[in-house]
Amino acid sequence: MSIRSGALVALLAIALPSGAALAADPSAAPVSSAAPAGSAAPANVCPPLTTKPMSAEDAAAVDNQAQSVFTMVPDLPGMWIGIWDPAKGFYTQAYGSAVTDGAKAAVDQHGRIGSITKTFTITAVLQQVAAGTLKLESTIGEVLPDLATKYPAIKDITVEQLAGMTSGIQDYANTGAMSKELKVDVHHQFSADDLIDSALTLEEMLCDEGALIFKFWFHLSKKRMRSRLKELQHDPQRPLLRPDELFLG
Repeated sequence: MSIRSGALVALLAIALPSGAALAADPSAAPVSSAAPAGSAAPANVCPPLTTKPMSAEDAAAVDNQAQSVFTMVPDLPGMWIGIWDPAKGFYTQAYGSAVTDGAKAAVDQHGRIGSITKTFTITAVLQQVAAGTLKLESTIGEVLPDLATKYPAIKDITVEQLAGMTSGIQDYANTGAMSKELKVDVHHQFSADDLIDSALTLEEMLCDEGALIFKFWFHLSKKRMRSRLKELQHDPQRPLLRPDELFLG
C-alpha cells in the first residue's frame, strides 16, 4: 500500500468495529477477534504470536543469514530483525551500527518505520475481513459514505484496491499544502481529513496552477513497465495507466 492510499485505509480500519489488537510488546500475544456468541470463529483468523524463544541453533542460523546481508551490501550500517514462527518460536536481534560509524545497533532502539506501517494497517483490515465485518470488495461509498459524498469520484474504489495500491489516489506528501504548513511549523500535526483532502485535491490544484502532470506507475515491475512504455511509443497521447489504475480527482 502506498502513501496515497494509506490515510484512507487507516480511516477504514478506525471506522470499523473493534477487532484484534496488534501486539506492541514483541513477546506479548495479541488479543484475538472474538466470534459472536453461539457462532464458530472464522477459520482464517491468525493465531496469537508465539511467546516461546527460538532455539539457539535456529537463532544462530538467522544470525548467519543476517551477516551474509552485510557481505552483499557492505555499505549497510545496521539491521534489525524480528521473527515470530509458530513452530520455532520468536527471535529479535540487531546487527551493525544504529547510525553510520555510531552507536551499536540494539533491539530496544527506536526509529522511523515509514512504509512498514502499511503492514500493520493492512493486517488490521484483513483481521476485519476474517472476522466477517468487512469485505475486500466493499467500497468507500459503503464503508465511509460521508467521505464518498464529499469526494464522489472515489465512492466506487474498493478496500482491495486501496490495500493493493491500485486505487490511483495521489500521494498526499507531494502536495504544496503540506509543504507550506511544514515550512511554518515543522511539528505541525495533520489530521486524517487533512491528508485525505490533500491527496484528493492534488491534481485539481496542479491544473489550476497550470502545471504539466506526468504520471508514472512505479509499483509495476520493471518488465511490465518496459512493456507498457513500448505500447505507448507509437501512441504518446494514450494514458500511461489503464482506466482501472487511474484516478482523475
